[in-house]
Formats: sequence, C-alpha cells, structure tokens
Amino acid sequence: MPAQEHPVRIQRKTAITFEGGWNSLAGVGINVSYAPVSKFAIDLGSGLGLQGFKGGIRGRYFFLDSNLSPYFGMGYMIAPNQLDGYPVRDENGDLFMVNLLPSHYGQFVLGIEYMSQGGFVIGANIGYALLIKGGIEAARNNVSIEPVEQILDLLFGSGIAFGVNLGYSF
Repeated sequence: MPAQEHPVRIQRKTAITFEGGWNSLAGVGINVSYAPVSKFAIDLGSGLGLQGFKGGIRGRYFFLDSNLSPYFGMGYMIAPNQLDGYPVRDENGDLFMVNLLPSHYGQFVLGIEYMSQGGFVIGANIGYALLIKGGIEAARNNVSIEPVEQILDLLFGSGIAFGVNLGYSF
C-alpha cells in the first residue's frame, strides 16, 4: 500500500499543538499527542489556568481514519497549586479569605480535528470537567457568602470544558 493511502495519523504519529480553552487539558499551553494507531491518540498537556500551573493526560478515540475526524476523549487534569488567603469581596463589599486547594478533574469531551498530509493540525472540543477533589475553601467568619461561593464554584468547580488547538504533526 503506498504511503499516501495510509491514514494520516499513521503517517504522522506525533503532534505538538498550542491550546487555549476553559477547563481544557492545558488551559493556555502546549499539548503533545501521540497516535499509536490511526483511531486512538494519547494527549499530554501542560499550561496555565486560573489556579496557576496545570497539566493533564487524555485518551481520544477518532471515529474516522480520514484527515478530518470527530472524536471522543476522556482524561484527567490536575492543578497542583494551593493558593491560601485569596481575598474576595461579597455583594456587600465585605472581605473574605478563600483558599484554592490543589484540584483534580475528570474530563469528557467531544471534538473534531483536522490533520493535513503536510502536518498542519487544527481542532476544537467541548465537554465537561468534573471536579473530583479540591476546589475552594472559604473562611466564613459567621457571615453567609453563598453568592461568592457560587461564583467561585463556577470558576474553580465542575463545569463546561472547551478548547481550541493549532499546531504541527510529524
């Protein structure tokens, strides 16, 4: 079989992409992908998110062998930094201290990726990031801060995940 007849992910097994997203594998950072077979890739991501450094690993199953393929992915992400004493004001202007704990997430995404024969890679995904452990810890001082906790939960808890990738495969 001539090389051009093989699926592109067999010809170009490794890709390096820049990623930008929310609850995405790298946040804003770099992903390295390796496809041991044409329909499966393993992604390692590292970058910056709202809690500072973050990283993750994900497996993706491609539904097609073609250059353009939808995929399903499942992964694990960690934001290992602990930020103690992060100041937050509630709707009355009262100051509260919030601790951002090291956080662990499970991620489930559906996406689409295009990989050209020349190596150009572009992709996008959307899904859900489930907070497994960590998140926020608020110092209440006997005052209700429920609206503040709801906002912090939106920023640091479980929620929608999406990302866009652009890079090169070889």
